[in-house]
Amino acid sequence: MSDTQHTDTPAPSASSGRGFAIALGVVIAAALVALAVLMATNADDAFGWAVIAVPVVLAVAFRTLERRAMSSAVIGIVVALVALACVLRFVRIPIQGLQFTSWLVILAGLALGAEPGFLAGALVPFISNFWLGQGSWTPWEMLAWGLLGAIAGWISGTRFSRNRWWMLVAGVCSGWIYGFILNMYSFLYMRTWNRGMFWSIIAAGLPGDTLSGVCTGILLLVSIPWSIDLVGRVRARNAAAGDGDSAGSALPHGERK
Repeated sequence: MSDTQHTDTPAPSASSGRGFAIALGVVIAAALVALAVLMATNADDAFGWAVIAVPVVLAVAFRTLERRAMSSAVIGIVVALVALACVLRFVRIPIQGLQFTSWLVILAGLALGAEPGFLAGALVPFISNFWLGQGSWTPWEMLAWGLLGAIAGWISGTRFSRNRWWMLVAGVCSGWIYGFILNMYSFLYMRTWNRGMFWSIIAAGLPGDTLSGVCTGILLLVSIPWSIDLVGRVRARNAAAGDGDSAGSALPHGERK
């Protein structure tokens, strides 16, 4: 099978993520506001606004997801991928940056769509940090991995999503995207506006972020497209068995009786 050859497994809906674009706009607006506040006010206020803004953005995103139609067949796969990602996070690897979470989150987005991808990414740190340690960094991890899952969902169904070499590049970039968001948290946490400190934090995190991205890219390289097809077959079998793709379960929350 070629890298771009499609199979008969179901693909995410073409409309997946259209309504969710509102949540993306909120995320981008919140990031711009946080940066503007950081530059226009003192650092203590900037960190306080960021601590409030990120959970609010997540709350809006989850509210949007709650009102979207998502079958229990899809939810079951998301739960399984989240559980596997949490278990793999518990495995302590003595190499900073080496992790498997981003790969599973991106796979959820590629195989299921933007909303399930965001849900998977946001749930992994929320659940696993009950064991690894909760803190003010948890919402930032939820936002970072959630965005990776959503971005993967937006490119699902395109020729790039089934080309392993493009996914290798995407995997490497995912490490930098995730790292930048967490580095922004670290910078704001310092409560000191200093460009030198900002670039120092970015430089200090770059090796680990790059290693994380390379690890994710290699996993995508060896698992695309068969992993997408595998998740698609599981979804199709669950739907055929009546595990949630009935007409009633596909209705938005507000329309269910």
